[in-house]
Amino acid sequence: MHFQTRIQDWPRAVLSLPDQAIVKSVSDASLLREVVQVWTKAGRERSQITTCYRHYDVSTPPATASWAEARDWWRAMFFRFVDRTYLEQCAEFIDLVQGANEHTASSTWTDKADKARALMSERAAADVWNSEFRGQLVHSNDGGEGLIPASCRLTLLSGPVSNDIPREILELSILEDAPIDYHAYSRWTRGVRYVNDWQDDSGRWAITEETYGLKPDWVFGECGPYGGVTEGWRHPTVLGGDLALLRQAMRAWYTDVIATPAFKDGRICGQGAWFTSGIDPTWSYYQLFTPDLIAVSDAIRDLWKMEKTMRVLTWEEINAGDKVKAAIDSGCLVYLDDKVTLWNYTDGHPRVSTWIMDVFEITADGWLRVSDGATRLWVRGLDVKKAS
Repeated sequence: MHFQTRIQDWPRAVLSLPDQAIVKSVSDASLLREVVQVWTKAGRERSQITTCYRHYDVSTPPATASWAEARDWWRAMFFRFVDRTYLEQCAEFIDLVQGANEHTASSTWTDKADKARALMSERAAADVWNSEFRGQLVHSNDGGEGLIPASCRLTLLSGPVSNDIPREILELSILEDAPIDYHAYSRWTRGVRYVNDWQDDSGRWAITEETYGLKPDWVFGECGPYGGVTEGWRHPTVLGGDLALLRQAMRAWYTDVIATPAFKDGRICGQGAWFTSGIDPTWSYYQLFTPDLIAVSDAIRDLWKMEKTMRVLTWEEINAGDKVKAAIDSGCLVYLDDKVTLWNYTDGHPRVSTWIMDVFEITADGWLRVSDGATRLWVRGLDVKKAS
């Protein structure tokens, strides 16, 4: 669900969501705090909902910026919303934060200068967030102090539908543990799905990762049926506001999504933020009120059953009882005993390229202990492969 502003009876809409859901809020971090509180008060597990925050007043650095200037720029951008209220009241409830919205297109990546600009911006944003905000005790400009959880990740791009994503962004996503946000709208005309919608529009992200052979995490920061920039499901040339057609359209898309490796691997962060729930007249044809949101939730509930557990490396796979080497792929994260806190390397970032390690212990839920000293380190079975 994508909230630009709060709608009437929004808690009922949120509680209608299936497990492994996502709720996104624009410029209202306190809404996400309340979402989590409503969710857990209803007896649902915190781990079954992802919260995503986007601040409206965020932009990319000038094209002429140096690396140091780009980092300074993003530090200032993050402090536009990381204030006392955010740190002291909201930070613990937010799982994802976003940078600039839809600042790239396919043409970005074919223009050498524009590609360099966009890549520097994304790299600087991820570097600053991971090194200065994520997992850090932060002091805001207005005197606030608070811990931003190590689990709070920055998303990349917030890329528009029907536009390319280059290999470098997938590599950056894996390196920095920063999911890619693709706006996976599904193209419909008068109740009929565009024949190449999956390849060109709503599934372009899946085709992209298959092409490059890389497996980042994904977020659908905006999604739903569309026909043009302002033509959403209520428009006469799209679905004509027919709720039954909306349910069918969403089921059709989710049927494709659940067949992807990303879904099967648990690499999709929530079911997608259905655009939009607010009062902005610009997007009136996309408007989803509480009854509409509940209807969509009910329509896809039986499909959206993501197994979020890590793939378990069985004893048979690694030779029963033996101390075995495991090779870490680029981007694998290493955790301390609580399985939440990242272990920081000498450069201050929780990342590695390739590392051969001994496996001392495997848990039933897919964690591998890779040290036998005073500092116990763990990796996820999903992130490693057996060394050859």
